[in-house]
Amino acid sequence: QILLSELLRVPTTVEFGFNNKKHTSSMGSFYDEKSRYTFGETAYCWECLKEAHEMGGTCADTDKPCAHIVPEIWSGREFIAEEYILLPNGNGLTGQLGYYIPKFTAENYPELISHFGLRNNPQKLAEIFKTPITWGEYCDTFTSECSNNDDNEVATRLPSSDRERKKYFLEGSYTGFFKENGCNDSFTNCTGHFVDTYCGWTTYAESQFHWQNISLASAGPNEPNNGYSNEQLVEIVFAANATKSDLLFWWYEPELLTSSFQDTDMEFQRIKLAAATPECIENREENKVERCKANLEERQGAALGSCDYPLDELKMAISKGLDDMTNQATESSNSKLLQSAELMRSPS
Repeated sequence: QILLSELLRVPTTVEFGFNNKKHTSSMGSFYDEKSRYTFGETAYCWECLKEAHEMGGTCADTDKPCAHIVPEIWSGREFIAEEYILLPNGNGLTGQLGYYIPKFTAENYPELISHFGLRNNPQKLAEIFKTPITWGEYCDTFTSECSNNDDNEVATRLPSSDRERKKYFLEGSYTGFFKENGCNDSFTNCTGHFVDTYCGWTTYAESQFHWQNISLASAGPNEPNNGYSNEQLVEIVFAANATKSDLLFWWYEPELLTSSFQDTDMEFQRIKLAAATPECIENREENKVERCKANLEERQGAALGSCDYPLDELKMAISKGLDDMTNQATESSNSKLLQSAELMRSPS
């Protein structure tokens, strides 16, 4: 958005595909006055690229979600080769998915930075990694403490709407709260809490933790893997920072949230799992671990595919609608539209 708008003088907006309507708010834009940050409802809005193609590249003529470029595609999501999408190009970046703990957790429990320290240790993980609860659940559980009271260190007031009841953190109103995990007397049913993303994004946590004997499970509202939306995940990270609660969560780099905590005691520390070998990656792809299947065994896949995430050469997808526009433009070095199209095709 900055390159196109500032350097090439091509007005550029950001599309998120909310509610099957064009995104008209400035939220998520670099130019938003309040610097509001948001995430799309899906990892990749292929329908946005299709709409741009069907509109001949002119997104201004539709009320549906419409976009010319998906700038970042990870290999965990199979690229959809459709007639309205050009072949994907590299975008010049490398990225990596993974599981992270705060710096203060790593300093208190340095053994947890590796899968060797996480394995076969259900009681310890259950004691350290507690489960976050929403503002509404906190007020339902601790009714006498959850009131319009500035002295309450967790919640200064009751949530005012259903949306607020579902929040895990709200600056100045709810710090977040992490509840104990239940274990039976023999400690055979202990599970620590892990903040997973929802299955539409790339996560192999259920496979990795199952086959590496790591007793962690997500408890989010999104089935089938009990994942959290990205908005909820970010709220939980802020809750952990506000309450200094130990947390283990799915995330990725490069990303704004990661850099925002750099040089603080909340700085993200990536956990090392079993090395991502070519054999493991091939097995994971061949068996096509079904992340959104209702059957748990299908989501867990085979043991050979339970290694760490590899470094990823990120790609981008371009709607043929952008070609439709550039073909209509004057093919000269002075064509801003043509320059922007060439810039996207050659990110290096």
